[in-house]
Amino acid sequence: MDLPSYNCVLCQGNITEAIQHHLMRCPFSKLCWNLINLQISDDLSGYYNLAQKSDGQPFFLEITVLMAWSIWITRNGIIFDNQDASIQRCTDNIRKEFALVIHQTKKKYHPNIDLWASSLL
Repeated sequence: MDLPSYNCVLCQGNITEAIQHHLMRCPFSKLCWNLINLQISDDLSGYYNLAQKSDGQPFFLEITVLMAWSIWITRNGIIFDNQDASIQRCTDNIRKEFALVIHQTKKKYHPNIDLWASSLL
């Protein structure tokens, strides 16, 4: 596939596409992370530190992976389906994916998960 540009489609800046930019440095992505009250640093070591401070939250990893996946799905929608960059679209993506995670989660975690989801999503 030949793309007319290799610049980030999420922030429409003159920044060459790179995974760290898409998931951590892009202003659009940072807004998405803010939706779930996570302040992501500009590199993976910051993510590791954040994971250590998660206070033993049993579904912290799932939440962060789903947000990264939602950002990526939103990016692909712009490139392949001619969609607009939309925070709402990213939120809708994480809601849909999170519903599948809840379905597969042990019942004892449901109260915490439901509380988190209702307060943020």
